[in-house]
Amino acid sequence: MKEILLYTTSGCHLCEEAARIANYLLHQDMMLNSTYKLKLVEIANDDIFLEKYGLRIPVLSVESDELGWPFDIESLESWLKSNMSV
Repeated sequence: MKEILLYTTSGCHLCEEAARIANYLLHQDMMLNSTYKLKLVEIANDDIFLEKYGLRIPVLSVESDELGWPFDIESLESWLKSNMSV
């Protein structure tokens, strides 16, 4: 199973929206659900993540591929399906 990392921080309403979209999609699509699990990564606790993602969050990452905000369900679904075989 692959991890979808969601780089986030507390109080970020866009991050909450990104998590909501990702969780909804994973629960609605059995193929994606059996391939991925979502993991939240708090950037405030890591200087490297804070420097890299501080102005860009929310950012989703699967292996080395990243999807930055803004995205919707359709673009997230397409991005995840393109990463299934990688």
